[in-house]
Order: sequence, then structure tokens, then C-alpha cells
Amino acid sequence: GLDKLTQHYNISQKIIEIGLAAAHQCHRRWDWVAEHIKGAYQAAADEAAIAEGLALAMFQVVYPTLLMPVIFGAN
Repeated sequence: GLDKLTQHYNISQKIIEIGLAAAHQCHRRWDWVAEHIKGAYQAAADEAAIAEGLALAMFQVVYPTLLMPVIFGAN
């Protein structure tokens, strides 16, 4: 899986793991988020990089879920 992807596209596994954790966070798939955070740590990702990836993804979740109803009114 990820080994072929990292080799084919020459992307570090830690970057893919952080990206997948962030993507699953947007879908609220918490078990998968945890799995990819573990994978990022195993791939020697810096904790600050993991936190940044998850924080950036948070904006994609917060705006449509929480702020849109506040700004435009809940239907």
C-alpha cells in the first residue's frame, strides 16, 4: 500500500500519514485518524508537523460544520 505509493511518487511516508490523518479527521473517522497518527510517529514525523497538519485540516471541518449555521442561520 503506502510503500508503493511513497516509492512511485517519491513522497515521504510521514507526509502521507499526516495527510491521511488530516483527511480522515475531516470525515470524523477517529479510528483511522489514530491509525495514521501512529503511522506518522513510526515514520519519524515531528510532532509539530503532525499538529500542524491536523490543525490545517480543522479549518475544513469547522467552517462548514460550525460557522456556516452561525453566519447564515440554521435551516
